[in-house]
This record gives sequence, C-alpha cells and structure tokens, in this order.
Amino acid sequence: MSPNRKPMRRQTVLEILLALVLIVAAAVTIGAVRRAAPETELGIGVDPAESPDDPAADLVTCERTLPEASTLPPDREDLKPVGRVTSTAIYECPDAFDGQVAVFIGEVVGDVLRRDGGAWVLMNDDAYALEVGPLQGHREFRGANSGLTVWLPERLVSLVERTGGPDARGDVLRLRGVVLRTDPADGGGLTFRAIDGQRIADAQSVDDPVNWPQAILAILVAIVAVALTLIERNVARKR
Repeated sequence: MSPNRKPMRRQTVLEILLALVLIVAAAVTIGAVRRAAPETELGIGVDPAESPDDPAADLVTCERTLPEASTLPPDREDLKPVGRVTSTAIYECPDAFDGQVAVFIGEVVGDVLRRDGGAWVLMNDDAYALEVGPLQGHREFRGANSGLTVWLPERLVSLVERTGGPDARGDVLRLRGVVLRTDPADGGGLTFRAIDGQRIADAQSVDDPVNWPQAILAILVAIVAVALTLIERNVARKR
C-alpha cells in the first residue's frame, strides 16, 4: 500500500458489504418471485406422425442424402413426401431441399395475407409452437422463433381459423408441399408451397394470470420507497 494512501475506513467497508448483501438479497428475491409465477397448462404437444409408416415419422435433415428434386408440377396429387422437414434444416441447406416434396408441421402466426388463388402465411415449427405454447403462459425460454413462409392454395385457406400471437397458440397445420429456394411469387424468397393438408390442433388462448408474489413485492417496495423519501425530507428540514 502507498504510504500516502489512507486505509479504508471501517464504516466504508461496512457500507460496501451492506450494498453487496442487498444486491444478493434482491437477486434471490427476484428469482424466487419469477419461479412463483403461475403457469398456463396448454397441453399442446403435437405428435407429427399418425403411424410408423407415416412420412411425417421420418425427419429429414441436411446430412441425409435426398433423392433428386421433383420436376413434376407442384399440384400433382401423387407426389410422395421424402419425410418431415423443419424450418431450421431448410435454412441450413436450402439447396438440398429445393424442389423436394415434404411434410411440414407448424403453427400459423401473424396475419393471413390473401392473394389471388390463395394466401401467404407464416408457420412456426419451434418449441413455442409445438411443445410449450407462447412465452407468457410459462416464462420458459426455448430458443428463437423459427418458421417458414407458406403458400396456401384457396382450398386450404379455410383451415386457418385463428392465428397465433402473444395471447394464443394458433391453429397447427400439417401440410404436404414443395420447398422452393427461390420462389418468384415471393420475390425470390424461400417458401413452402402447400399441396394439401389438414388442421391437427385447434388454436388455444393463453391466460396471463396475476403473479401475486410479484404484485405484493412491488407494493412493498413502493411503500418502502415512499417512506424513505419522507424520512429523507424530514431529516433535511431539521438540518
């Protein structure tokens, strides 16, 4: 220690220790309050396959060798899917999936954009869509939202009755369709053009119940803050 440097006063050390104790106590309290938050049980787990022979039971990844892409018109009813695809796998290697006929399962979110002959929708296939539901119902972070831009021909648009958002898990669709890396109808974007499909799970609302421990803590903190302010002003007037 420098000879010209004064040692830290005992009161200063105690103030630092008190501040650290308060920070730790606040962190522990906030964690306990968050864990006490009520959860909304949706029970929305979706089984992608109806049977072992169902194409949706075979999850296709980038590492798998895919057959040559189909050159048949995308509205042919006899196109057999190579298996079930995920948006993550398609974005990782769009060239491999370009032109492939596959099964895609996801939740319809956002808006239904009507166009001549059908509609564009966004379908998410992440954990929030197919496993646990919207974040506000459980506060459990399960990665980023992921999905695909999907074209629904006119005969399939009626499958969508309600789309998903913060307060609801939207209709879950199972579609058979063609992956297009550069879809001219979407300005060259990556899309999934549905051939046929069905709704396999209806939309569900998500309640946001009051977190009473959090509400009580907020009231107590507000009372303490007001009390400390009044005490500080009272002391200042007496000086």
